Amino acid sequence: MYLHCKGEMKVRNEFENGFVYDFAVINYSKQKMLFIELDGHDYHKTKDQRINDSIKRTIATNEGWQMNVVTGTQIYQNVQAVFDSMKDYFCYE
Repeated sequence: MYLHCKGEMKVRNEFENGFVYDFAVINYSKQKMLFIELDGHDYHKTKDQRINDSIKRTIATNEGWQMNVVTGTQIYQNVQAVFDSMKDYFCYE
């Protein structure tokens, strides 16, 4: 399984907005930016963690990033669908 479409793409996870994201993929030719967060229930179940996640997503969206939050269940049940959703964003929209 892989993600392939036309355009130069880079992957990184460190950003100057004070947050670290699991993955960030940038397609420079299409000017599209995607943060991918792998969020499990155990880490994101408290009120403080949910508030922090909300702030993190709001800042990213305000900076022009698309957010794709993926759960472990989604990965284990159908990892290809996870890749397909990223491909739809980068290649077809």
